Amino acid sequence: SPRAWHAAVRLADTPYILIIGGSAGRDAFYNDVHALNTESLVWMKLSVAGAPPSPRCSHTAVIQNSSVYVFGGLSWQSGQLKPSPELFILDVDAVALAEKERQEFKSSTQKRSSITSIQSVSRHEN
Repeated sequence: SPRAWHAAVRLADTPYILIIGGSAGRDAFYNDVHALNTESLVWMKLSVAGAPPSPRCSHTAVIQNSSVYVFGGLSWQSGQLKPSPELFILDVDAVALAEKERQEFKSSTQKRSSITSIQSVSRHEN
């Protein structure tokens, strides 16, 4: 879906970029995770095992090894934008991501597919 103010990280040594959350206006804040294969231009909506980050925009995401750290941002609560002190850690299995993309692409004539590739999520609050 169209969005702005999302976070993006590139998975090292892979063709994948992860897009996390974002907003399409005051009433549309997202907490979903998408992957783009920059070689095949295939988009995939990923499923998160465990509690996903709360819907947010203007947040930061960084990656170290297979862990994506999603911090801060803003969400629309009680009629106003409020900052978030939350830190989420998404553990990504890039090998499983690539294999599931191949399987989904072979079984579908469409370029979009849904897969589960994020293995676990941790949530930390200050």
